Amino acid sequence: MTTHVYVGPSLSGDDVLDIDPYAVVHPPLRAGDLLALRTGPDDAVVVVDGAAEGGRAQPDEFIDVLGRGTRVLGAAAAGALYAAELWPYGMQGVGAVFAMYAEETLDCDDEVAVAQTDGPGGPRTPALVDLRWALAHAVTEDLVEEADAATLVELVRTLPCAGRTWDDIVPLAHKVSETTGAAALTLRRLFDEQPHMCDLQRQDARTALEYASRPPHAWRPFAVVPPQLVARTVHLERRRAARRPAAPDARPLPPSTASEADVLSFQQLYAPDFPARYRRFALALIAGERLRADERGLAAAALESARRRGLGAGLLPAAAWAYWLTPRERRDLSVESQLLFLLVRSLRGTAGAVSWAGVPEELRGPEEAWAAGERAVTAADCLNRRADGGRAPVPVRTHLEKVWRCTGRADLTAAARDRGFACLEDAERAARRFVRLAEVRGPREL
Repeated sequence: MTTHVYVGPSLSGDDVLDIDPYAVVHPPLRAGDLLALRTGPDDAVVVVDGAAEGGRAQPDEFIDVLGRGTRVLGAAAAGALYAAELWPYGMQGVGAVFAMYAEETLDCDDEVAVAQTDGPGGPRTPALVDLRWALAHAVTEDLVEEADAATLVELVRTLPCAGRTWDDIVPLAHKVSETTGAAALTLRRLFDEQPHMCDLQRQDARTALEYASRPPHAWRPFAVVPPQLVARTVHLERRRAARRPAAPDARPLPPSTASEADVLSFQQLYAPDFPARYRRFALALIAGERLRADERGLAAAALESARRRGLGAGLLPAAAWAYWLTPRERRDLSVESQLLFLLVRSLRGTAGAVSWAGVPEELRGPEEAWAAGERAVTAADCLNRRADGGRAPVPVRTHLEKVWRCTGRADLTAAARDRGFACLEDAERAARRFVRLAEVRGPREL
């Protein structure tokens, strides 16, 4: 069992490991981070904090993880917000902050927002929800009048997150009234001297971690909409492929790590057998057959499927043949072979998209080739960073002519389509990343 924890600044990594020494600690959650995880029913994900930069994680990312049977808990800060939104799908909220959002006592995201006042690792501004919590204690203990507590909360709400420092709050409170200023000083003293009474987010985060460490059988979510019934869209699969490290056992942390999509793109460009792999994959999609059939069987099934849809050789206009086939292919190939090339090449959708979702096993190729592709992607990115602003590499089209051993736009376009690209321009965009590496290694050594 592995527990993945997205945290900071509500708790530190050391705080997490004090509670669960085997937890995997991640920075605050960003868009796409959950898609990089490989989790199963025995694992748990605890979301405490979210990053201000990098975008907000989307609901389908959580639903995807829940659909694998993984426990997903949210608490304290961004985690409480996500849980209040996604509890119908099985995400579990923990703690008082989640409860306040779920009951709509709180209705604004900035209740849990904090800012680092002196850069990363520096002191942070108190969260508004923590101020509320501390003031509730202060009113109960007759340290602050209820009216002054309410005035102080409204005052802090008017300040931007980065401006909610004590040096800003106390002078402004004194401008309102003497008693409100005294309440602000009392509140500051509570935060300094009795943090256990004030840091509600920290308490909720610790509770969530302790709960996540319980055996899985102790967790029974109530889901109105089972995540298994939520569609896994092509868009989601592509986002996952772009975020998952190419190596299954790699930790999904460094942004420089080669993703599955990166390595598949490299193979799409440079693997000598990729056109054959893609042809079988495309014919199987057209035929509605699994890849168990041999090449001849897939071809026959694809032709029959096309005929049923009105795509027989005698039913297509001359412009279609000219668009999808080279002059040599129209001159030398049989009508059946021409139609098969047309079907495979036209399977693609619009430019910039791919005709598959994620990283299908049928297109990955041998593991040793996959590992070599991962190394090539990493080397290309490193070389490009070092050469930034230096001499421009050879034109991408010249590079592809050498790699694919063909010349002229018609032949290059056909070669690109045979590798699953919608057009030559798409192939050029993908290959631009590797031109410098090819100059160093030679195009045949990629």
